[in-house]
Amino acid sequence: MLLVPRKPGAYRFWDANDHVLYVGKAKNLHNRIASHITQPNETARHQLIIERASTIDWIVTPNEVEALLLEDALIKRHKPLFNVRFRDDKRYPILRLDIADPFPTLTVVRRAVRDGALYFGPYTSSKIMRTILRVIERYFPLRRCIGNPIERSRECLNYQIRKCSGVCQGHIDAATYAETVRQVQLLLSGRNDELLHTLESEMRTFSEKLNYEAAAMKRDQLKAIRNISGGRRLLLPRPIDIDVFAFTCSQTTGYAEILLVRAGMVSGNVHLFLDLDEPLPEADLADYFLTHYYNNGAPVPRIILCSHTPRSGGILEDLLLQLAGRKVFIRHPVKGVHASLIRLASSNLKLQTQSDRKVRAAIEGPLAVQRLLRLPEVPLRIEAIDISESQGKYAVGSVVSFENGVPQRNRYRRYRIQSGDAVSDVDRIREVMLRRLKRKNLPEWSLPDIFLIDGGKAQHGAASCVAESAGLTIPIIALVKARNKRTREGIFLPDGSEQQPEPEDPALRYLDQIRDEAHRFAITYHRELRERSLLRSVIMEAPGIGPQRRKILLDRFGSLEAIRQATVEKIAELPGFGKTIANHVVDFIQRTERERKNRDENRSAPVKTGNE
Repeated sequence: MLLVPRKPGAYRFWDANDHVLYVGKAKNLHNRIASHITQPNETARHQLIIERASTIDWIVTPNEVEALLLEDALIKRHKPLFNVRFRDDKRYPILRLDIADPFPTLTVVRRAVRDGALYFGPYTSSKIMRTILRVIERYFPLRRCIGNPIERSRECLNYQIRKCSGVCQGHIDAATYAETVRQVQLLLSGRNDELLHTLESEMRTFSEKLNYEAAAMKRDQLKAIRNISGGRRLLLPRPIDIDVFAFTCSQTTGYAEILLVRAGMVSGNVHLFLDLDEPLPEADLADYFLTHYYNNGAPVPRIILCSHTPRSGGILEDLLLQLAGRKVFIRHPVKGVHASLIRLASSNLKLQTQSDRKVRAAIEGPLAVQRLLRLPEVPLRIEAIDISESQGKYAVGSVVSFENGVPQRNRYRRYRIQSGDAVSDVDRIREVMLRRLKRKNLPEWSLPDIFLIDGGKAQHGAASCVAESAGLTIPIIALVKARNKRTREGIFLPDGSEQQPEPEDPALRYLDQIRDEAHRFAITYHRELRERSLLRSVIMEAPGIGPQRRKILLDRFGSLEAIRQATVEKIAELPGFGKTIANHVVDFIQRTERERKNRDENRSAPVKTGNE
């Protein structure tokens, strides 16, 4: 440790195979490396780094800002095992206006650099960017040819279709072109009010001079600008540019949501993710995200708002000063309009993390099932079968399909059980399985990677026998609920053995989700049949209701519940009814409901013995 300098810089831990394990930065290399060695148990990650490290080297830098830049460069170069790993390295498009050129052009780039040009964006929606470019091409035509414009021998095709101002042939002077460039700057900066005022003034001037063609051009420009800026609302008292960051962290993922406020209005947002070995404080997340985002070429605004104060706030401001060429302020507001922007970013971040966790669960579920069943391939599509009935009546079966963790509702099927009310649940599973496999050779009925049965060993055996009789070797599993307080929910595997995974097992959670969807789909159909039967019986038995009135009543209300809630006046309005018939219908339905409730209560009442 005596050889390590007490200066700022970056350092690397190497393993015995000359692979970089970890890259870090430090204000004082000696103290930071010493803390790694003397406090190896600070976190599980640091403990593993020290256990696997073979050598350490370092690079001294002039200051902390250079150390921050060097650390970022070394991480990109080596991709160390124990550094955080960004999963979203997307660079959004940026518009570059080269004002250093006498006749500037507008181009799309992915990185902002300090070259004297103006950068606008980033545009998280390419559709919005293309719309703006179309407006500029049509109404503010800048030259689109690259290089010296005076070297062309004739006008380009863009000039002929009125998408270029003809700089190459001298059709526009430098002053007029500069005014067009200024108007493009106003449009891209979001200063639309100022631009609209300028165009309205020019339109009136041309109109007064009877130059109606030029006045019509200005009118069309005004209309186009109002169209692309319509519906946007100024959030800030001044039209300034601000990036608003919100951070949060799960066990293995760091999240950042960036709201892009341009000219006082929200113009888009950016999502960033990084993979973690362990949770990090939000102050450290702020350091990582801000360094990564701006050092990868994103335009730097004058003000950056953060939901948590970065741990290296001063160093980051110096870094941004170098990148932007001007002072940049990093703030953590707690009240006022800036705090409301933080709350807006945080609410978007919450939705983003929920969506990301669902996606990750959808990916992890099939992988966990593969590990549990020890399958050679990931089961991308799983179909579940469930039965629903009420005291043996209205028995139905359902088949639902999940592919890549997502319900495939176009593959859902439902079956009316045809083997009668007296058969067992096992026989119903057998029937549904047989009917499902009859169409296995049709493209829309292709077989899944796994069949999931809601039931125990008997139901699992019935489905397996049907599959074997059809000559199929598809894995079939069954989910059985806990039989008592001492047991857990079980899974019958393809070989007939039973496992009882932990309740938090990701495979069990995923299979439960599929089984619950099959149950929901089955019970919905069961209730539909039961409701239809009750409606038919009530309408058939109601006094004064013949075939014609029955059809009118069903067409008007559609369900028994709607008829129950209908008043005498509503029913009397129907053609061919009247108040007398309507009263008969309502009285009959109410009496039928009372009788049904009494039967249910008597059925559920406790049985009395002779000793009571």
